[in-house]
Amino acid sequence: MTKVTEILPALSMTEVERIVGFLDYGNPRESVWFIGIEEGLGQADSADAKENLRARGEFDAIMDLRDAHHQRLRQNGMLINFDAKPPVTQVWQWIAKIMRAYEGKDNWRDTDSAKEYISGVA
Repeated sequence: MTKVTEILPALSMTEVERIVGFLDYGNPRESVWFIGIEEGLGQADSADAKENLRARGEFDAIMDLRDAHHQRLRQNGMLINFDAKPPVTQVWQWIAKIMRAYEGKDNWRDTDSAKEYISGVA
């Protein structure tokens, strides 16, 4: 059985506080802002998971999504590239539909349009 200490890197109290204190990605000056706790380590292997956890220990409470993912987080040993592979989580799909409805789009329910919206934001 794998021990937690074998998977997780040793983190300082400052890193733990930054991980626990992370609010979300975005710009709090916008008129609508979603805050959630769906952050996870995704499909990362143990090496990527360790690196990503350590990177999250350097996050500010609010991060720009591109800065966080393109410059800090990894998948398969490489920095995550949302331009090549946008997020496909159901949470993002629903948020995109909500935002498109908020913006008055007639076809706000359309999944393909939601994916395009996500690509423009991610």
